Amino acid sequence: MLNNYPEGKGKTALKRIKRSLKRLGVKPIVVRPEACLQGGYDAFILTGTAPCKGLNGPKLKDEKILVRHTSAPVLGICFGLHLIAQSFGMPLVKMTGRRVGFKELRIHVKEALFEGLENPLVWENHRARVSEEVYEDSRFTVLASSLDNPVEALKVNGRKIYGVQFHPERYDKDRPWGFSILQNFINAI
Repeated sequence: MLNNYPEGKGKTALKRIKRSLKRLGVKPIVVRPEACLQGGYDAFILTGTAPCKGLNGPKLKDEKILVRHTSAPVLGICFGLHLIAQSFGMPLVKMTGRRVGFKELRIHVKEALFEGLENPLVWENHRARVSEEVYEDSRFTVLASSLDNPVEALKVNGRKIYGVQFHPERYDKDRPWGFSILQNFINAI
């Protein structure tokens, strides 16, 4: 996992991701972006971040290089999706308000990430999203949307790089779909 949270932030989200991956039999480790560029990892999860986090700096430069050049599967969560999109030159759109809570996805493409799922409820907490321009870029396939977000999930064509606007690590017994999406990612790799 590549942790995008500022120092001292995101501990709960990281714990949730780690707990979910351990449940799936995966041994998660948190690594620094520059270490990832050397290779040797089976897959990468790019975490979300706190709202004040910017999109610049050497750490994010390394992550963007990683996304463009890795042959390993990648799952970008929330801000991780933003990093994937920006790694390929896609702009972000600032939303008029913060989106928080469970939202219903509209799955457009039956891709491995959504195997066995029909319009799942997923947890969101964000203030920015990927631009609709991504629909016109042949490098991407938009996999899902919601009523207030045209790009909830995408895939980089020809590669196992997925990005989701929502937080699949946030699930409960009544809304287990986030765990199913993490499981599908692990199974797809």
